[in-house]
Amino acid sequence: TTPIGQQRLASDAFAAALQHTERVVEASLKRLDQKVSAVESAQSKLERRSSESAGTLRGLAEEMQSQIRRCDSVEARFLEFRSQVEVDLRQRLRQFESSRHDTLAACRSMVADGDEAQKRLAHGLRRMEGALQCCLQE
Repeated sequence: TTPIGQQRLASDAFAAALQHTERVVEASLKRLDQKVSAVESAQSKLERRSSESAGTLRGLAEEMQSQIRRCDSVEARFLEFRSQVEVDLRQRLRQFESSRHDTLAACRSMVADGDEAQKRLAHGLRRMEGALQCCLQE
C-alpha cells in the first residue's frame, strides 16, 4: 500500500466515521426533537388545564363571595325581624299587664260594691226583722 492508498483508506475511514457520526447525531437530534415536541405538547395541555382550573377557582371564589353576601343579608334581615318581634312582644306584654291591672281593679271594685250592697241588704233585713218583731209583739 502506498502512502496515497493509505491516505485514501484513512480518508475513506474518516468519511465513514463522519457519516456514522452524522447519522448518530441526526438520530439523537430526531429523538431530542420528539422529546421536545412531547414536552411542548404536555406543557400546552398543562397550561390549558391550569387556565381552566384558574377560571374555575375564580368562579368558585365569586360564588362564595355571593353566598357570603346573601348570608349577611339574611342575617341582617333576621336580626331586624327579631328586634321587631321583641318590640312587638314587649308592647303586647305592657298592654296585657295594663289590661290585667284594669280588670283586677274593676273586679276589686265590683267585689267592694257587692260587699257594700250585701251589707246594706243585711242592715235593711235586720231593720225589717226588728220592725216585724215589734209589730208582732204588739
